[in-house]
Amino acid sequence: MKKRELSAILVALFLFAGLLACGEAQEERAAEKGDKLVAERVKESADVGGGVIGVGTKVIGAAGLKITLPSGWTRETPSSTIRVAQFRVLGEGGQPEPGEIAIFHFGPGGGGDVQANLERWAGQFQQEEGSDPMTKAKTAVQQVGDLKITTIETAGHYKTQAIPGAAGVFDEEGWHLLGAVIEGPGGPWFIKAVGPDAVITSQRDAFETMLKGLTLTG
Repeated sequence: MKKRELSAILVALFLFAGLLACGEAQEERAAEKGDKLVAERVKESADVGGGVIGVGTKVIGAAGLKITLPSGWTRETPSSTIRVAQFRVLGEGGQPEPGEIAIFHFGPGGGGDVQANLERWAGQFQQEEGSDPMTKAKTAVQQVGDLKITTIETAGHYKTQAIPGAAGVFDEEGWHLLGAVIEGPGGPWFIKAVGPDAVITSQRDAFETMLKGLTLTG
């Protein structure tokens, strides 16, 4: 083989190797982008109560309860160990004072009976002329799969020395409550949404949809 032909072959091989390397680099960059996207989705769906459930979703596990989060519920670090999850919500127009949603779990069978909790929550809202807080509260019961859900809604002057699992004193006019006690295997769980009237009432439909979508993680 002539020297000139050999040189041409070597140049061609060199160029081919360069193109192959470029292709591999592009594939690596594409793979890195894909890995980054998956990582971002995993981060977005990170659980606050024990294990990621579903990549790229807004589904969390909270002490055995599987919850699909409504849009606009911003997850926060629970302020107490008895809060398995905690969220901040804003009303329409982004009112400056947010509402708070907390999910409590005290272990299987813990936390007291349903009626006692409903009365305690209602009692945190003072009514005119000292009337029984439960007379204004609206309660209902529904069955969602294996879960029995008792809900309560009330409003008024929210005054309490402490919320279970969090420090602080509340003395707020014009506040609202959406609450639920969920009974089922591993329960009960207690979900409490409280805050300014406009904020919490704007979340009523989302709260009800969330309850209808509850399932057990097991």
